[in-house]
Amino acid sequence: MKIGLFFGTFNPIHIGHLIVAQAALSQAGLDKVWFVISPSSPDKDYNKLLHEFDRFDLVREAIRDNPNFRALDVEFHLPKPSYTYQTIRKLKADYPENEFFIILGSDNYENLNRWKNAGELRQNVRFVVYPRSEKFESGPGETGAVSDDQLVLRIKAPLLQISASAIRDLIRENKSTRYMIPDDARKLIEKKGFYR
Repeated sequence: MKIGLFFGTFNPIHIGHLIVAQAALSQAGLDKVWFVISPSSPDKDYNKLLHEFDRFDLVREAIRDNPNFRALDVEFHLPKPSYTYQTIRKLKADYPENEFFIILGSDNYENLNRWKNAGELRQNVRFVVYPRSEKFESGPGETGAVSDDQLVLRIKAPLLQISASAIRDLIRENKSTRYMIPDDARKLIEKKGFYR
């Protein structure tokens, strides 16, 4: 199977994440999208993150109605901070029958050479790249993925100005996040008092 890997802290997951995942699934010919929840990230302050098990539960609630999506806790069992190349090694060992694609924004793809062991990543996965700015060129046509080369598929996805940090601010201010967070995940946030 062709598996898209959507990495992130998902602090919290929101509709922007789901829209990108669905665009990758439908335009890049993927069979499944796995949301890889990162317990920590080399470029983020771990102390500002909701506990990884709570973020995993939020992702699972957010995607529960889509059989093509899966929440994955593989990085919980790997050394911290999480490096993508280590996760890919683990997944290729555990699921050798699958072909893996990393779903990432155009800004992150442009900085890929700065990632730890970027050369190894390029040898082991392909990339599904979505726009993060107006400058992003997805290529001709209204739908479908456009291939730059054998490694990169560029997809169309709407540019949404939704950020997890802005959502956290709204929650702390006791303001509505309706339509920004999938209902089941939003209800869990309210029930557990996350981000208060």
